[in-house]
Amino acid sequence: MTAQNYKKMADPSGATPATTVGQLQNVAYPPETRMDKGIQGNVSNNKQINLADPTRPNIPLFVTPGKAAELTGWGVTTVKRHCREGKFKGVQKMLIDGNESWQIPIASLPQHAQAKYVAEVKAAAVARAAEIAPLPQAPAPVADSVRTRMMFDAYQRSGKVNKERAEAAHAVLTMFEALKRQGYSIGEAEKATLAKHNVSRATLYRHIRATKGYPVCEWLPRLSPKFKGGRPLDECSEEAYAYILGEYLNTSKTPFTVVMVHARALAPSKGWVLPNNSSIWNRIKKEPQWMLIAGREGPKALEQSQPPVKRDHTTIGVNEVWFSDGHKVDLFCLWPDGTIARPFVIAWTDARSRAVLGFTRPRLTAPQTPPEDEWVTAEDGEVRNQTTGQKYIKSRLEKAAENPDYDPYTD
Repeated sequence: MTAQNYKKMADPSGATPATTVGQLQNVAYPPETRMDKGIQGNVSNNKQINLADPTRPNIPLFVTPGKAAELTGWGVTTVKRHCREGKFKGVQKMLIDGNESWQIPIASLPQHAQAKYVAEVKAAAVARAAEIAPLPQAPAPVADSVRTRMMFDAYQRSGKVNKERAEAAHAVLTMFEALKRQGYSIGEAEKATLAKHNVSRATLYRHIRATKGYPVCEWLPRLSPKFKGGRPLDECSEEAYAYILGEYLNTSKTPFTVVMVHARALAPSKGWVLPNNSSIWNRIKKEPQWMLIAGREGPKALEQSQPPVKRDHTTIGVNEVWFSDGHKVDLFCLWPDGTIARPFVIAWTDARSRAVLGFTRPRLTAPQTPPEDEWVTAEDGEVRNQTTGQKYIKSRLEKAAENPDYDPYTD
């Protein structure tokens, strides 16, 4: 290490740095040189730190004898003896918390110790980069985010597998971009990202091409395997689109063509920009399905469109819950007392085993005889309806009840 490089490392401003272990200065990564294993080159001061990046690594200019012993592999006693003998250039004692302590410049350590220290700093930066960018949430429906909102709606409907693949790709891409912002070269960022996520270089650059030129809030839906892209939406005034959507979503089911006629009549006075009807209709079709159903059909239709609730019978004990239901049988029976009526079957079942516990067959309907206030005997001796004159025809069971010799199955 040359004396010039040592001076740049030990004191970038030309004055003695007031640096302690408790207050460490932030410096940038050194440029790549033929000796990039050590900490050499220009070191920036605090005014050059990018405060927009809270995870930027903090590299102290000095280390304690304990840290120096860890990096060099020597004992602490040996390191302190070298400090007293002046073997570390720029070593000095500083008052820290009321006690004097040796402060050893990193640039004065052996090359292997500097390389180990740089590796530790970069490993910590990679770990921070993996968590630097959380997944973007669906944006609020503001005036200039219609396209983004529609992309996130499609992403939410793409299914669990596609969303998991998109989130994995998003994690790879955000880590790569975070490392580049921290000062890593493209090659170093690639190597760290590929090792962390176990993906190929071709996969990384496929993600980069899919999101190149687009805002960060659109990366997640664009990385979904089901994303198809397509041309941008035609220009349409947001106020005009809100008016069209509001007029179209009503339970009177106003035709879309009628809504567009009214909207185009208002456009000159409002200063609206309207594309052709097909473009607006395609945009309406991409709105959430629940909103279209609720607007055109009503809340009851929206409720009926939801999937039924499935009950988990495995959480119920045997004979803990019983179900009962009844049904009026579609036939007439001749009961022992001579009346004719339809039986009503009532059954009980166990909710867990679905076994039928029992059933009964009560007679709930009255005998099928002509009511006196509705049916009368006419002059021809036939029973007829007073209003319609319809002839009453006795059923076979009624004839069998009146005549024991009558066989309803053969006569």
